[in-house]
Amino acid sequence: MLDLYGHLLRDLATNIKTGKMAGYEVADPREAPLPVGPGIGLPPFAEVRAEVARLSETRRQNVELSSSDYANQFPKLFAFCLYVEMADVPDDMMDDIVFISKAFLRYLSEDESDVFSRNPGIQYEMSEMIRMKRVTWLTTDIINRPEEALEEVETQMREWGRRPRQYAALRDKPWIEGVALYSRYGDMLILCNKFDEDTRTAIQHLLESAAHPANTNTPNIVLYGAMAAMHMALLLEVLDMKGDAQDRHLSVAARYFRKNRTAMRHVADLFLKRPGQPVHPVYLALGEEWFTNRPTLRDEKHSLKFCLYCSKTEFKATLFRCARCQIVYYCSKDCQKADWKTHKSTCQASAEDQKLVEEMRKKHGPQIGQQAADVVRWRNSQHYANLEALIHALGLRRDPTRSRTHIVIRSVEGVPGPRARDFRDRVRVAQWSVYKIEDVLEDITKYQGTHRGNNKREAYNGIQKMLNELLQEGPDGKPLPGIPPKRFKRLAMMDLTIGPGIRPYVNAIAISENYVRTLKYEPDWRQHINGSTAPPEPFVVLGGADDAEHVF
Repeated sequence: MLDLYGHLLRDLATNIKTGKMAGYEVADPREAPLPVGPGIGLPPFAEVRAEVARLSETRRQNVELSSSDYANQFPKLFAFCLYVEMADVPDDMMDDIVFISKAFLRYLSEDESDVFSRNPGIQYEMSEMIRMKRVTWLTTDIINRPEEALEEVETQMREWGRRPRQYAALRDKPWIEGVALYSRYGDMLILCNKFDEDTRTAIQHLLESAAHPANTNTPNIVLYGAMAAMHMALLLEVLDMKGDAQDRHLSVAARYFRKNRTAMRHVADLFLKRPGQPVHPVYLALGEEWFTNRPTLRDEKHSLKFCLYCSKTEFKATLFRCARCQIVYYCSKDCQKADWKTHKSTCQASAEDQKLVEEMRKKHGPQIGQQAADVVRWRNSQHYANLEALIHALGLRRDPTRSRTHIVIRSVEGVPGPRARDFRDRVRVAQWSVYKIEDVLEDITKYQGTHRGNNKREAYNGIQKMLNELLQEGPDGKPLPGIPPKRFKRLAMMDLTIGPGIRPYVNAIAISENYVRTLKYEPDWRQHINGSTAPPEPFVVLGGADDAEHVF
């Protein structure tokens, strides 16, 4: 594979390994988004930083370089552009990365060393990768150059038009097979305020693509349809073409946003609240409350449901709840059976929680029993404290490997006084801290009631076994025997929650790494956990270990 890239990849990635080697330590342990060959990954981040500083100085001095000069003088930046995930570029580097990525495209196009003449497909794939990233980077708040992003997409469309079609019958409708590309095209037209008939035609093509049988199993096809509906609702508003058609598109878009609130926050900020554009009808349909850190009860009720095993959403299949715990969903008995080994411990714990609630109700009366039931519901529900706050606290965006090494330990309590309508206001997090698992193994066994002298290694192995089963992969990140590789890597979020009505145990939830990457870090996450009341205090463990939230 390396032979296909000739001196380019030798210059960019010679001796850069995924792991450790003499003289090198890879800054990012994640796999490259474009794994062109074994042992090739991101260059050391310190060297990337050094080249960014030199590039900034070169630009300040208005020095003009050829594309080959840029490749020779900034090889680590070329490699960084190729391998880095789009959401992983630091804000202070963004402008220079946008600049050097354009030089990279020139290098690929000019091909002065004739590297790609024998393998034009490689040139196309690399150019597409860089252009796709540039579209994302150019539309960030920091750069905000959507017109330039539109030019990149239009170039992609011209290149796509020259590629052979999979379906001959669709040769005259390239938007059917190229739905992802044409979705980006529609996005850029809207961001550039091109509210005209040509844009309406482009969005109509996208709606056709999303509904076409050829795209039934296309990844993200429901998202593309929702985005097209969002754009069409705005276009019809601006073009003064209100009516039943706009209402239908508005309903489709708003429903998708409500069911995918967390995942669509970035999209909402980019398209629904963009300065200089008309007030978006989808924004009005969702209401201002939708944009707060804490979703409304309506949003919680309508959040997207998916099969716990295969991740098929309710848009693609009819789902049913686990009859025992009444928490998770499956699309078939086969998926439920395949997932039982992983779900068994959580399911049993949920059943034990319900039993404990009944015991407290009988022993202490209905009021105490109801408080315990509220705590159980709080822990088993998807909301800010059980999703975004866990991601931020564990530092998963900065270092995904912490999903196997760190845990949140927290305590919750019922809120006294009149019973609030919103169940989340009936419970507050009193204490919350992040610890390295190896530092608190003895504490964990004591809280769980499984302490038997010096059994820390047994506890650690048990946690790792649970993670292997949850993520369906080993500590090395490779799928377990018999498990097919997943399209997106999953991470674990671990917590141990202590409170009335719940048995303390190490709980782990799987989350897409792709989602973690796109979630903007909120340093004030603690302030949003308890609504308008005081944030949680630190949780001090019995053994006196230090909080590891900010220790990387």
